[in-house]
Amino acid sequence: RMTQPAPRRHILAFGAALAFQETVGRAAIAQRARDLTSQLMAGLSKMPGIKMWTSPAPELRAAIVSFLPGTLGANKLATALYEKDKIGIATRGGQDRPGLRVSPHFYNSPAEVDRLLAAVSGYLKSGI
Repeated sequence: RMTQPAPRRHILAFGAALAFQETVGRAAIAQRARDLTSQLMAGLSKMPGIKMWTSPAPELRAAIVSFLPGTLGANKLATALYEKDKIGIATRGGQDRPGLRVSPHFYNSPAEVDRLLAAVSGYLKSGI
């Protein structure tokens, strides 16, 4: 029995994802992402040594939070979060706002943001 090649399945999945987003509504999706971003920023702002690059003004930011993780190395923290906590985030290198980047979206939950915050806080206290 023959199956569809992978690219065709991906196209079908993409259409289903778009249909689901239309059902939820773009405004609701955008609001959820903004709420999760605000939750993440509020939690990070309470942690010692965290330097946030993302604007504190909601009207000047998107659903992306970029920050330096205090005394922790960004690459080491990203690796620990992925390997030990099963949390995937991106690293940002270079001279312009290096550190970590988190992109919460509507499919994430407030509990997942809390889990990330707890993990970062734990590593800040105990090291990696």
